[in-house]
Amino acid sequence: MQSKLRLIPVHPGTCQKRPPLRHHWTIPPGSPGSFSPPLPNGWSSQRHPGKGTQYFYNQLSAFKAVTMADLYDEQVQELFGRCITHFLDVSTQSSTSREIELCLTPAEDESGKIGYYFVDHEARTLFWLDVESGAFFPGDSAVHEWYWMHVEKYSAHLTPIPPTDIELLIDKIKAGKIQPSSTLPFDAKKCGDIVQELEEILGSDRGGTVLTTCFVAAHERALRGNRSRWSTLSNGPFVSRVCVVRAGILGLLGRHQVILWDFVSVLLGNHLPRVWILRIPRGSKKSGGICILLIVCYYG
Repeated sequence: MQSKLRLIPVHPGTCQKRPPLRHHWTIPPGSPGSFSPPLPNGWSSQRHPGKGTQYFYNQLSAFKAVTMADLYDEQVQELFGRCITHFLDVSTQSSTSREIELCLTPAEDESGKIGYYFVDHEARTLFWLDVESGAFFPGDSAVHEWYWMHVEKYSAHLTPIPPTDIELLIDKIKAGKIQPSSTLPFDAKKCGDIVQELEEILGSDRGGTVLTTCFVAAHERALRGNRSRWSTLSNGPFVSRVCVVRAGILGLLGRHQVILWDFVSVLLGNHLPRVWILRIPRGSKKSGGICILLIVCYYG
């Protein structure tokens, strides 16, 4: 009797390459050369263009699938076959897109658990199935960071990044370079080097290469790294329950934004007070147990 499939929502930062379980393969008699067992139907081996790491890719009817797991192992093949069947059954219940990609990784303790996440390349975000209500995830900025982390890791089969995305990355780095409150993780010299490299890519025929995709993805990920705020996690096309998380506001370059209250009457009157809020950091000597001081001034 098969054990119950145990699917665990994960993100690219938690998905590590699993060491191969089979270290000795039998080479059949015949022509000399390397030999590896056949992969399951539909799966093909891919190589990262820069690091040379191996991953596996499958173009299914409803979505794509990728993994760094050892697909030559029969136990992993059986587990993944059941997992793919489950997600294909779910996908028939809702509309899907050819830009949807499923990433799978088995648990290292061989407990039968499979970590997974879905990638929407059109929306450039991640989503999960059946996320429990009330669960907390890092918000939009972190999810976009995970998206670019995924693109950086699984780039060999992807459509190359268009020139407009390279131009947008150049604009973001230039904008962050000249702003004193910038949260860019690069100094001015590094920013200049990156912009120069990106402009050279635009002026050559290197814009459509997989290496360029990795280069852009790595720097987009860096721009969105180290976020401590939270935001609303939107539903993907397969999600059956809503995951509500704490709301936070981040700008294009990751800085916290000030939101102005626009419900202010243009008419003179006493019905709308002006309110200033001073927040004193917790633990400061000035707080004296009072964390928020309100000073209210009314028009008289």
